[in-house]
Amino acid sequence: MSLERLTTATIGLPISGSSLADIALGAYTDIVSIIAPSQAAYGDEVAIEVRVRNIWIDSFYIAVTGRYNGVDVYFSPDYANVGAGATYSFTTSFTMPNKDVSLHIQSFFWSEPEWYQDDYDYVDIALAAAAWQKLASKTIAITPEVVAWQKLATKTVAITPITWQKLASKTVAITPITWQKLASKTVQIAPVAVEWQKLASKTVTITPEEVPWELIQHTISHFAYIYDGDVEVNIATFKIDPLTPSAWAAKKFADALESEARKKGARVLETKVYVDTTPLLWTDIRIEVTGTPLGEEVGAAAGRGIAVGIAPWLAIILVCLAIIAVIIVATLAFKAIMAEFKKKPGLEDVKPAWGKEALILDIQDAEEYWERTPTPVETLEGMSEEELRDLLDKIAEEEVPPEISPWGIVALVGGLGILGVGAAVALATRPKE
Repeated sequence: MSLERLTTATIGLPISGSSLADIALGAYTDIVSIIAPSQAAYGDEVAIEVRVRNIWIDSFYIAVTGRYNGVDVYFSPDYANVGAGATYSFTTSFTMPNKDVSLHIQSFFWSEPEWYQDDYDYVDIALAAAAWQKLASKTIAITPEVVAWQKLATKTVAITPITWQKLASKTVAITPITWQKLASKTVQIAPVAVEWQKLASKTVTITPEEVPWELIQHTISHFAYIYDGDVEVNIATFKIDPLTPSAWAAKKFADALESEARKKGARVLETKVYVDTTPLLWTDIRIEVTGTPLGEEVGAAAGRGIAVGIAPWLAIILVCLAIIAVIIVATLAFKAIMAEFKKKPGLEDVKPAWGKEALILDIQDAEEYWERTPTPVETLEGMSEEELRDLLDKIAEEEVPPEISPWGIVALVGGLGILGVGAAVALATRPKE
């Protein structure tokens, strides 16, 4: 970090035609106070203390410069790393000249690759009168001169007051002046055309800074292994509370996302969560959710404090973040992309590992689609995974043609329930023994 530009910068008054009190608070720093004497005698050493507060949400380097009557002053330390909300003191001193002083102070913050001027303030120091020194003393007796006044004579004077006499009166009529227009002339004023001259041009390539995103969750729903068709890829970037714990509740978030999506008639296929780990505490988080389309209607999350008038998938994501107690400070970006989705390979390898919750959801979807009498939730939860697989096979045998495998029921129900006839996928697997 170099202070060359900072120490050689010229400090000028940033305003004209108004008082210095009109200067606003800096964007990142605040000169809280300038501690200095109101006056000093010629030749005195004048001590200055400037207190600067970091008003940003993160720590960064702060420096201070000053100038009085064309003379630069340098503060100690040269710069300091100040935490968010903290106040730091910079000190300096100078010899009082033989005149009044106006000391101007500027604060700077460091943002790679240079210093940026941010806040400004000033203080006036008056030149104190010289202190007189008593060298010696002498007592002097002063005798006042007595004047002997003499009365010469007296005389009485009679004063007669003046009596004013009205001689005459006259009424005067005042005729107003009538202005007469003698002539008129139209004057055409042609503006002076400015001929701009292009002196030079330069092409500047700006490379955006890439955020070092780190993948902390990648969840593939079992529905992704059986679904082919249109999807929405929703990408949302948020700024979260830096005090939020960094322990990400991946399973709880995935379960909440699946539940909220089903309430809206959609299915989650794949979820990815990234964080920016550059700061000491996580501040930015990006969530990518691939799911079946929800349409163009405006969504709302009733009872969750989510405002009406936002995209449906964004509302679902915000509700799920609230469920896992992640505090959102601001939504930085959101976009939805329509895409074509091909089912994930490896169904035969993953379906034996589907848990009880996934099997229950598939059975409920199948019973709802074929308008079968729903099996009570308590009954399903009391069954083992093997019993749940047998029940799903039984539904397939009763409702699906023989050429479609029992496990293809999930694809058939999912395809017809979301996209309509023609989008369902029949999966070829081994028949039930």
